[in-house]
Amino acid sequence: MRKAAIILITALLVSAAAGTYLVRLGKANPYRLITIPPPVGMEPPIIELNSPQENVNTDSNKMLLNYQAKTGNSTSSYERTRFAVNYEADWLNTVDPRKTIVQDTDNDGSIEISLLLTNIPDGNRSITVYAWEEGRITIPANGYVGLIEDFYVISNKTATFYVDTVLPTVTVLELGNMTVAEHAVPLNFTVDEPAAKIAYVLDGQDNVTVAGNSTLTGLPVGEHNVIVYAWDAAGNIGASETVTFTVAEPEGFPTVPVAAVSAASVAALAAAGLIFTRRKRRKEAPQE
Repeated sequence: MRKAAIILITALLVSAAAGTYLVRLGKANPYRLITIPPPVGMEPPIIELNSPQENVNTDSNKMLLNYQAKTGNSTSSYERTRFAVNYEADWLNTVDPRKTIVQDTDNDGSIEISLLLTNIPDGNRSITVYAWEEGRITIPANGYVGLIEDFYVISNKTATFYVDTVLPTVTVLELGNMTVAEHAVPLNFTVDEPAAKIAYVLDGQDNVTVAGNSTLTGLPVGEHNVIVYAWDAAGNIGASETVTFTVAEPEGFPTVPVAAVSAASVAALAAAGLIFTRRKRRKEAPQE
């Protein structure tokens, strides 16, 4: 009898150390180490992931991880032995969510996490948070004190997001340091990534939002400058260099001084009138 008790105690200690569970299968081999499912009617923990939000774009390599977890409802009676949470990020080494944990120390079935994550690399990222509850039930057995069965139930929630800390590159084409003889000037530019918004600033005035290449109109004669801005989906703002150009007065047809034209015209007309008069007089003169 004493030997059987020692064997049972030893088996229980080994089970606790290994994280496995005891169930009774029969008198010939009354105990075996296995994993059991949670009791019927026990719901997994509930996770509310506040940050990061799904499919968010950010221009920072820092991100606040904020979530709450609480135990699920259960229609079965059991003894809660632990309630804990953890997270797993795709840019970090993969870890067993049951190893590095934050536990519910006051045993009220609720945990709130607020943690600032840093050094997140650019690109598509994902983070998964876990919450699990461990418990124990005692099942009476014929001729035995009872069988103690340990179990756990786990849930998780994942959010994917995009990190972009690089500013868009904006280049204005064929306009820098030019003199143009038009009051309407084409504004052509390139952006090296998809832009959520584009605007230009002419001569320090208010932003003018455009969908793409545009035309600057109503430009007075003189020097002007323009800057083109582009916003990407993460909120980064890129700016072109300040481009300076000059609008000149359009050139007209060649002109001759009015005074010179008038004098020449008068002299020609006078000469023509004199000749015409002399010819007419000769024609009308009577014959002798």
